[in-house]
Amino acid sequence: MPDDVIDAPLDGGNPSDAPKSEPAAPADGAAPAGAGKSLADGGGGDKPAAAPADWPADWRTRMAGDDKDAMKSLDRYKSPLDVAKALREAQKKISAGPAQPALAKDASPEDVAAYRKQIGVPETADGYLESLPNGLVIGEADKEIAGSFLETAHAANMPPAFVGAALDWYYKTEEAKVAAAAQSDKEFRVAAEDELRGEFGGDYRMTLNSVKNFLDAAPVVGKDESGADVTLGDMLRGARTPDGRLLGDNPAFLRWMADMANRENPAGFVAPAGSGSQADSVAEEIAKIEKYMREDRAAYNKDAKAQERLRTLYDAQEKLASR
Repeated sequence: MPDDVIDAPLDGGNPSDAPKSEPAAPADGAAPAGAGKSLADGGGGDKPAAAPADWPADWRTRMAGDDKDAMKSLDRYKSPLDVAKALREAQKKISAGPAQPALAKDASPEDVAAYRKQIGVPETADGYLESLPNGLVIGEADKEIAGSFLETAHAANMPPAFVGAALDWYYKTEEAKVAAAAQSDKEFRVAAEDELRGEFGGDYRMTLNSVKNFLDAAPVVGKDESGADVTLGDMLRGARTPDGRLLGDNPAFLRWMADMANRENPAGFVAPAGSGSQADSVAEEIAKIEKYMREDRAAYNKDAKAQERLRTLYDAQEKLASR
């Protein structure tokens, strides 16, 4: 008979539902299987070993020793692991330094004074000036803005070290900006000079002198800090364009000023002498050069500057006469 029929249940059900036979128990007094084997041969029982406790029951006593206060502290913790965590947190707080005291929003003036004394804030804003870093001194021109900052810092209870660091940064930044602006001005001036020298040629210096004289003759519009007059020309020379360049070095501005100066004073260097008019001073200079030409024609013919000057004066005389 085939094997798959032998184990089939009599009621025709699933073979897996058939009752399973239990292994026979050993007879009384008989040794269990493997009992006679040595440990080396796989013998011995399978009783699991009991796991030891994580910490000994007297761990607090061992750690505290004879120190009763230490024992009281250790009683707060459930295990040495909790003690280690508490120690780590304490180390973090020590490394972070002492906590900054807080000032209540409704603190009284006395509370504020005590708080400021505790953290080193001076009694008045001017007190910050007594501990500025690196020998820093606030100049007269900066006292207004620096004073405003110190008042704000004092109202916010800023410690002197913070205030000093802020002021030191501010002045170093300003110094760097001034140095950078000076270098930029120098580079722009050199480039403008090269451009105008190429354009004006031999008349470069004479043209710029006429611009200077024209601006110097501008009306007075105020006084500077020393009480000296400030003219409109001074304001124009010191003004800056939107890109930060000095207007007095701008080639376009100088060309325009040169044209204005030539219209106002065609003779260039000529200025009215005494109570005479500009036309009179031009005529006087023309007369001097013409006399020089008549008395020493050979020298005059070699004197290119005198010849050029006479031509300029003739042209100026014509322009003045047409006004």
